[in-house]
Amino acid sequence: MPSRNNARARASKPVRQLLLVVGAGVVVAAVAQPAAAAGWSIQRVPTPAHSNETGLNAVSCASTRDCVAVGFQDLSVTNDPVPLVEHWDGSTWSTEQTSTPGMPAWSGWLSAVSCPSARVCIAVGVEYGADSRPRPLVAWRDGSTWSVERISLGGAEALDGVSCVSSADCMAVGYGRSSVAAHWNGARWRAQNIGFGDPAGRPNALTGVSCTADGCAAVGWDNVGLCGRGEDDFYDLPVLGFWTEQVWSVRRHPNLVCANRRGAAGHLLNGVSCTSQVACTAVGDGVYRWDGRRWSIQPTPVAADPLDAVSCTSTDACTAVGSGIYAWNGRRWRSAQIPFAGELTGVSCPSRASCVAVGSYIDSDRLLVASEG
Repeated sequence: MPSRNNARARASKPVRQLLLVVGAGVVVAAVAQPAAAAGWSIQRVPTPAHSNETGLNAVSCASTRDCVAVGFQDLSVTNDPVPLVEHWDGSTWSTEQTSTPGMPAWSGWLSAVSCPSARVCIAVGVEYGADSRPRPLVAWRDGSTWSVERISLGGAEALDGVSCVSSADCMAVGYGRSSVAAHWNGARWRAQNIGFGDPAGRPNALTGVSCTADGCAAVGWDNVGLCGRGEDDFYDLPVLGFWTEQVWSVRRHPNLVCANRRGAAGHLLNGVSCTSQVACTAVGDGVYRWDGRRWSIQPTPVAADPLDAVSCTSTDACTAVGSGIYAWNGRRWRSAQIPFAGELTGVSCPSRASCVAVGSYIDSDRLLVASEG
């Protein structure tokens, strides 16, 4: 599906509709009322015209009155996905048009977005040209106007994550022949040497990134053959990395092995959120916390389903989403149940008392928004 959270399955497209979930006070309420709806509710959003399928992959909120969600829509004319952008102005959601100056007919989608201010947003994804080859795609929002451009990053095929400290300081991550990272300095994108790859040519990818003024943390996965000697044996190990003082340090998590786990899919990491250089939370098939010295594994808030995204406002206030919504209060994770049949793939919390989550809603012919408060 065209989602930023599964880099090995992007060729297919889902038969799904749009889901947006908006929460205010969710962190506090979810801790106090773990078995209740905790203030989350669902709202409608406008259906893009002439679309067969739609979905959202990520959301970024500059404030409680300014959020941008990105994903894809399949045009009924061509049946190919093109970028979709939805904007929240504090009272309603509206669809914003992206433009493609100088670009021929193409298809693609947006996988991640970061809005360092109310006027500026940077979104990243993938674009397929006439030759059907994947290329990194960047979309820029200045005010209410979007423009889309291709960028060349060596062997990069797609960008899965982006985080901006300002309009002149962004980091994007993704995959191609190997994991990819690129830094925006306000004038150009510059590919980064992350010093990580698989000499055997097995796939690996960076799927999420979070930046503070002091540096960036990135997460992903590396496909390694540790489960046995069979040709189809594989195991995914979490990849965690930091970018400080213009240098990347990326490595597999050292505490996981594949002993006696034949055919297991392994441990992917999908998203990360940092509130400082010494406080990060990463989620996927597990939950990891960074304390400035090491990554430690936390008890997973869900029994089986992976988490797709996380947003933290402090060391004791995080919201993670996947097949449900979960809140961290500094001691443990608690669930906030709301009725939806689908998966949430993005979340952004502009304050401790406000969060927005987005994703895909299955078996519905309507576009939906969920709102708390």
